Amino acid sequence: MTIEQRLSHLESRCRFQSRILVTVISVAALVILLGAKVLVAPQKLQVTALEVVDGKGNVRISLGDLSSEKYDLFGARLLDSTGKLGVNILDLGQVQLSKGSGGVSLMATDDGASLQLSGEGLRPRAMLYASSDHSGIQLRDTKGGVSFIQETPRIQIEGHRVTDPFAP
Repeated sequence: MTIEQRLSHLESRCRFQSRILVTVISVAALVILLGAKVLVAPQKLQVTALEVVDGKGNVRISLGDLSSEKYDLFGARLLDSTGKLGVNILDLGQVQLSKGSGGVSLMATDDGASLQLSGEGLRPRAMLYASSDHSGIQLRDTKGGVSFIQETPRIQIEGHRVTDPFAP
């Protein structure tokens, strides 16, 4: 092979390698430019459930389906660092707060509302309730027995409920 042939072969090889290098750089630049597009925050995020965990991996907040074997529930549940219930907000119109052996439950229904205060073991100790036709209060001892109860009479006039029994 002569020097001219060798030089021609070397030039052709150099052109080929230059084309490959330009192609690789072009593809890399295209990938980077396509990957760097501006991300737009979604207008709506839909999930079935969401859990927030602390640094140790313990679930601290649950949002969404809170159903159990007995109940079909949806809401938010906040747990303390030991995994015990702290706050429960449910779609059936109930809010529960608990700390240690005490608790408060507030519930609204189609016909009224109730407030329940609990003591040791989360046993109900005091209940206040009202509906469209009566209201009442109950106090219980530490064993769960009723120690005081007072209710307004249920009032109906010709099949209609009266919402205020003390109205003139």
